[in-house]
Amino acid sequence: MNKLLVLIGILIILASSALAADVSRSMPSRIEPGKTLTITFNIRNMDVGKSFTLQDKLPDNLKVKTWDVEGAKETKDNIDYRTERNGWSFTAAESNLKITYSIDIPKTASGKYEFDAMWFSPAGQSRDKRTLTVAEIVCGDNHCEGSENEQNCEKDCKKPAPETAGEGMSAITGAVYWFSN
Repeated sequence: MNKLLVLIGILIILASSALAADVSRSMPSRIEPGKTLTITFNIRNMDVGKSFTLQDKLPDNLKVKTWDVEGAKETKDNIDYRTERNGWSFTAAESNLKITYSIDIPKTASGKYEFDAMWFSPAGQSRDKRTLTVAEIVCGDNHCEGSENEQNCEKDCKKPAPETAGEGMSAITGAVYWFSN
């Protein structure tokens, strides 16, 4: 009987951790100097009515220009936002939340910049580190980006190889052909 209770307890813990908030960050890996960088955190499966805190440590010379939180119980004016930590604390009003902020990249910036985000909720905590490369867009650097395309920079934006006859036939198409003949 005791083993059964322990097993049930373990299953409850595993089930609750599987339902913990899932956080993903959306941001480019490269950007040109003088452009605006937008970063979005999508938070899924958050427990409604529970607190959520996210801090994203920015490189020293970058500052948040604008920010917004969707799905918070509090209004923007009442969300606890800390500029020195680039962090937000609020209560979830729905299970899917979004934090978006933008930064103006200085025209003189270049190099690699580290972003280090940590988030906390009653279900646990986690972290996401990203690197942003700030550099001019140059044809021939093996990155198809900005206004580069197949016509103006074939070195970076290679055309996909054309399919030859017979290639690309799916297993289902092949099976239907085989069974019908």
